[in-house]
Amino acid sequence: MPTPLTVVSLSTSCWGAEESMLTLLGHLDVPARVAAPAGELVDAARAAGHATLTLTDPAVRRLGDIGKGIGAAGTGPALLGAAAALAGQPLWGKGPVVSFSMWLHLPLALAGRARGARVVLDLHDGPFTAAGAAVQSAAAFAATRVVATSRTALDHVGRWPHRRAAVVPRPVELPAGLGAAGETTGDETVADGTTPLRAVIVGRLDPEKRVDVALEAQRRARAAGVPVELTVVGAPHNGEPGLDHLRARWPDARFTGRLPHDAVLTELTGADLLVSTATGEAFGRTVVEAALLGVPSLVVGGGPAENVRDGRTGLLATGTGPDEVAAGLARAAADRAALTSMGAAARAELGALCDPATVTRQWWAEVAG
Repeated sequence: MPTPLTVVSLSTSCWGAEESMLTLLGHLDVPARVAAPAGELVDAARAAGHATLTLTDPAVRRLGDIGKGIGAAGTGPALLGAAAALAGQPLWGKGPVVSFSMWLHLPLALAGRARGARVVLDLHDGPFTAAGAAVQSAAAFAATRVVATSRTALDHVGRWPHRRAAVVPRPVELPAGLGAAGETTGDETVADGTTPLRAVIVGRLDPEKRVDVALEAQRRARAAGVPVELTVVGAPHNGEPGLDHLRARWPDARFTGRLPHDAVLTELTGADLLVSTATGEAFGRTVVEAALLGVPSLVVGGGPAENVRDGRTGLLATGTGPDEVAAGLARAAADRAALTSMGAAARAELGALCDPATVTRQWWAEVAG
């Protein structure tokens, strides 16, 4: 009987990290179980044929309130209470248990020690406050193994046991039959500057994504005579009221709100360039998805910058501010032929880096030990 695997998450949604996790599990040759609170992730895991366990213990679910309803004074007791609760959950068997949420890392690692079980942390979050990084560092030392999506993800933690840490990228695949962008249009060959550059930014509209930098960069590029159309795919935490505010403040941009994954890919297919202005993002799944569609990215730092070679597979801004991003937009708009070549190179290089079968073998080798 193959060694079973349990992945534990606090997520009730299915964003890029969760989609990548389900891709991993889909390519594993061992039975996998997903444990999480009721919501999109559990539903998606069940629909994919995986066993599921719905987490209902209040002490575990309360971890999601750290930094919100739970302040600094209550964080320690919340973590220890969750560790005790997790030790009693039906998570433990002969196989490894993977922690997939940042505030689960320390409680699950401590529970694993109490149960004599192998616990592996999947690091894909950050950046953290100094206190938050200290908690993540403690979790890394308490766990059996650490697997991070990038060097950036490890650096967010600050300190970790080097001999028990590995970097493995995320697997990324597209639905069958989805072709590369630009294959049926000639817009990318226009070099007279009159055809607008079609740029898109994708993700939750929270402060870490720094979408306002991309929006200001578009404004400055347009003011300098660079024709840039910017589509923003995603929604802020306050939903439609927040979108209305953004639309009023940035009338030159198009805001779609949150879209289903297939609709997000459609938006990417129609773009010339993906823009990623986050400086601390651990991996950047959408950068890889865009690459698989033949769309290069303009990035400023973090995990995406680890996977983009400037001028070869995309563009790396010379700084993190709107002026530097605007310069990157102008550079992309000025040479559409180069942009097309970058997209083709990105598809080849990132497609090999994030090949699901290859990445799954690497990830499982680290997780299983």
